[in-house]
Amino acid sequence: MVVKHYYSNLVQMLVSEILWFGSVYVLWQVRPAFSLWLLVVPQFVVSFLLMFGNFSQHIFVDSKDYSNDHKLTINLINTPYNQLTFNDGYHIVHHKYPTLHWTELPTRFATSKELQLHANSDAICFENVDYFVMGVFVMTGYLNKLAEKMIPLNEKQANMTLQDKINFLKNRLKPIPSPQLETFDPLFGIFKYFFNP
Repeated sequence: MVVKHYYSNLVQMLVSEILWFGSVYVLWQVRPAFSLWLLVVPQFVVSFLLMFGNFSQHIFVDSKDYSNDHKLTINLINTPYNQLTFNDGYHIVHHKYPTLHWTELPTRFATSKELQLHANSDAICFENVDYFVMGVFVMTGYLNKLAEKMIPLNEKQANMTLQDKINFLKNRLKPIPSPQLETFDPLFGIFKYFFNP
């Protein structure tokens, strides 16, 4: 039954891709500029933005405990971003309770039980920033800007200096070691070089 479901998804994906590329090809033959600006450019731009946003949501993964929901993503609070994205900033809560309605995410985060779980797990929470800006800060090395926006969730984080917060964030940027990745990915050495402290 499960395999059958995957095959139906595969067929749906293949049909969608064939229709997409077929439509682009046909429209390109008729009106190249129209198809370029209406279909091709938006496809690449939106795909990049969605991928970068998703990457940024999961950029601070603890390499020692990467299966813990509190350590494989972060929360963004006190930001207009949440009002525009159905509270997407409450991403840890979303991972823990994927069927919870988006309007209930902030309330669930604010419960004493959830705050205690976040504190015990050394979760990361930022305020007044969105995922795109956060991703750009990380990619350009402005971890100090993010460290200033970090909200302490436990006593350890509350006692951190700015440099301690930067080091904490750098530690969460370490790659997750994988023997398969080292064997099959020639770029692994490059990533290891740039992201290891």
